[in-house]
Amino acid sequence: MGNEDHAVGIDLGTTYSCVAVWQDDHVEIMVNDLGNRTTRSYITFTETKRLVGDEAFNQCMEPVKKCLEDAKMDISNFDDVVLVGGSSRIPKVQELSQEVFKGKELCRNINPDEAVAYGAAVQAAVLSGNGKGKLENFTLLDVIPMSLEVQITIVSTGDTHVIQETQRFPL
Repeated sequence: MGNEDHAVGIDLGTTYSCVAVWQDDHVEIMVNDLGNRTTRSYITFTETKRLVGDEAFNQCMEPVKKCLEDAKMDISNFDDVVLVGGSSRIPKVQELSQEVFKGKELCRNINPDEAVAYGAAVQAAVLSGNGKGKLENFTLLDVIPMSLEVQITIVSTGDTHVIQETQRFPL
């Protein structure tokens, strides 16, 4: 990258878009020319493509269930459920998420577009080598719909290890 202290993360959602920049050891959500932190995105549908069936909605919960299963985590272990990204605004997605998490209230005090852009900026900083300090020993390599995989660096030896999906690691 041109500037060694910056990395950019962008959420190009279907409802809103958001840009975040990693600089000076923290993430800043960028303000657009209208003074907003998110920019409205527009999509159009033909009359025949307007409706989405229940099957499509049910399929969107499968990666969530797979993640919980792969991580061997029980719903009772969660204190909060935070939905991020544009699809989190769809009432049916919210309803199905609450069903999967056994009626837990969804956390609504985090802007879903900013959360995605924030995570993208952190990932960009790490991948570009600009995440010195706070991010030096942490890398999130992948997120759902793939199984979660975390890379850690052992500080004392500098060795890098990948945690397998069946391996437990105390945090």
